[in-house]
Amino acid sequence: MTLSAQSFHIVEATHFQLYRRAKHVLSEALRVLQFRDICLANSGSLTDAVLWELGKLMNESQTSCGLDYDCSCPELDQLTQICRDAGAYGSRLTGKCFAFITTCEDVMKS
Repeated sequence: MTLSAQSFHIVEATHFQLYRRAKHVLSEALRVLQFRDICLANSGSLTDAVLWELGKLMNESQTSCGLDYDCSCPELDQLTQICRDAGAYGSRLTGKCFAFITTCEDVMKS
């Protein structure tokens, strides 16, 4: 039995979860643009509300990394949650290969 070209693409899309991966890439690109727009609109005044808005985008990115792109793990999810619980505005993993770290958006309040 041989697979037709159409069958091969269905198997490939299912096995590699292409929809979920593409969803992450496109939603991540949108978050980058939203982050940029927020920074440009508030360049003179990074208020607490603005920082929470930026942190929300970082948190959404972390969720998407885990659920849609499968590049997180329970330990990194826990580490980002610890950062948030400690007062970070947002936290997400960043890195490549096997050198993942978290980035916490934590600005000290004066």
